[in-house]
Amino acid sequence: MTGKRANVSDELLYAWVDGEAGARATEVRDLVENDPTVAGKAEALRKLGRDMNAMVDAELDAEPVDALAALAGIRKRIAVRKERTLSARLGAWWDDVLLFHRKALAGVALAAGLGALSAPGVVYLMRDRVLPQQGNGVVATSVTVESLEVGEDGKATVLHDDSGNTTLIWVDSGSGSQPLEF
Repeated sequence: MTGKRANVSDELLYAWVDGEAGARATEVRDLVENDPTVAGKAEALRKLGRDMNAMVDAELDAEPVDALAALAGIRKRIAVRKERTLSARLGAWWDDVLLFHRKALAGVALAAGLGALSAPGVVYLMRDRVLPQQGNGVVATSVTVESLEVGEDGKATVLHDDSGNTTLIWVDSGSGSQPLEF
């Protein structure tokens, strides 16, 4: 029977002592009856369970309490409280991202890193073409109006400065408002 010892784990023995071994209960019972080492371990587990129940009963100063049921209730309350917190929900979301979307996350991280590394070089190389500078800083440019429709009573006025760099388009809808005077 000593060869059977390797097939029965400590967890299965603990489950048998607690009455939760299921289909393998008869196998473990036979082993406990025929192997004195396993029988001693099972008896030590029973004694430990009785001692723990006695300690809980002494602390509560009440009727005997099933330690497993009390522990399950405590774990349930902790789980419910954790589910309500924002950090737990964010943690679950992050775990989901890491577990199921690892390649997508790596792609986003790579793209962000390449963008961060290349952006200063692109701005430096394109500075003369995209952002003309004047005396006190960069000026926004490149607004193109391809078409402009004005209603029957409306009026559009286009003003240019002498250099040709600035254009102002004033649209009067014809609803009685007065255009600004320059």
